[in-house]
Amino acid sequence: MKAVYNVAKYTLLENARSKSFSLSVVFIALVFVSAFIFAKLSEVVEIRAIQDIGMGAVQFFSFLTALFFAVKVAFVEGQNKTIYLPLTRPVKRSEYIFGRYLGIILSAALEIAAMGMLLTILLYLKQAKFDSFYFLSYFFIFLKISMITAVTVLISLASTSQASAFIFSFLVWITGHSLGEVEFLLDEMSPAMVTMVRIFKWIFPNYTLLNLADYTAGRFMAAAGYLPAVLYAVFYVFAVMWLAAAVFEKKEF
Repeated sequence: MKAVYNVAKYTLLENARSKSFSLSVVFIALVFVSAFIFAKLSEVVEIRAIQDIGMGAVQFFSFLTALFFAVKVAFVEGQNKTIYLPLTRPVKRSEYIFGRYLGIILSAALEIAAMGMLLTILLYLKQAKFDSFYFLSYFFIFLKISMITAVTVLISLASTSQASAFIFSFLVWITGHSLGEVEFLLDEMSPAMVTMVRIFKWIFPNYTLLNLADYTAGRFMAAAGYLPAVLYAVFYVFAVMWLAAAVFEKKEF
């Protein structure tokens, strides 16, 4: 466990020095430009527009950053042979990959918190009213990023090129957000297509359960509560990361 912590700490410090966090600057520009564009609309519409654009930007930019870090750890370091240094020390491969993963999602959490703070300050200056769903949205964004990071690590370990790792991870991200829409079409599909969709729901991350970033009212989950969605995300991450660890144990660099 100490080895996992040390690798995670090293990864967090390494990512903090990375230029990938410059995406946060783009986020700041996007949010403030949107505030300027919607300034002439009514107060309610302006606040809602800034909040929707801001939440979407937080999710998208944190996704891009986590994607870059995950591919770098699982693929680029293997290609550059820099992965040999930590593996020559008394660190198991499973500890290394879990520590790297933990460091990446901690980096993502810090980025989400920083961007969320900026968005909250802007909305506060616009005299917006905040509720529990607004702040819970950031946590659900973090869960989404945690899931796609685990998937990207697994894909990167199995990929033959950096480009394919990025492309397949991006397709998984899109598919995970589309599963909820596909469910409405099940009655019009053939039995074979219905079976395929249900299999996809087990393989791909089902982000329909974590859509608070898109629907900040959150009423569609009020009856069941949020615990099932959180547990789903946690178990999905552990399942994918254990599979990634198994692949990493067999991988030759």
